[in-house]
Amino acid sequence: MDSSERRKKKRSQARRRKREAPIRELRALIAKRLESLCADLEFKPSQQDRARYVDDVLELTDPGRYRGIDAVVPAHRHDLIDLWLRLRINGVAEDAADREQLARQLAPVPGPEYNEAPRNGPSYNQVLQAYRARHRSEADRRKSE
Repeated sequence: MDSSERRKKKRSQARRRKREAPIRELRALIAKRLESLCADLEFKPSQQDRARYVDDVLELTDPGRYRGIDAVVPAHRHDLIDLWLRLRINGVAEDAADREQLARQLAPVPGPEYNEAPRNGPSYNQVLQAYRARHRSEADRRKSE
């Protein structure tokens, strides 16, 4: 690999990191909300469980996750983030089929408040664009293989 190819690869990685910054910001916000919830409930999950809970919510913010519905937990709906975390901590929806059924029940109906600006963290549209870019780059990678 010559130097121009390395520079091109570094620029590509930097662009991807910049595009996916809202997803990383949302991950940090979810982790922070989980810590707060665990403190309130005096619950001490393992690091592995904490990562699983955060990944669960992050997966639900992806509009492409479930067919026929938009993001189950839009990035700006902190109330739904907290509700999902509370339910999962209490042992609700342990297997994939139950999680999908619960996700479909919780999914909000888009309305005027659906795109309200968040109190903190990335907006729904920022996360949506980041996921679209991620899906496009994954599709392009599959085509080139």
